[in-house]
Amino acid sequence: MVAASVPALDGRGRVLALLTFHAPIQRMSMQAMMSHLPALRRAAAELAELV
Repeated sequence: MVAASVPALDGRGRVLALLTFHAPIQRMSMQAMMSHLPALRRAAAELAELV
């Protein structure tokens, strides 16, 4: 299993939510998972702007 998680923070740096995904190692390598982190970080930033 590989997994990644990034926080969505409010204006004061407090955690509002976590965006997380996981997959079996047979379907996604660690390298492939790491390649999705920029999109996950962008999504967390967009979510934080909505609050």
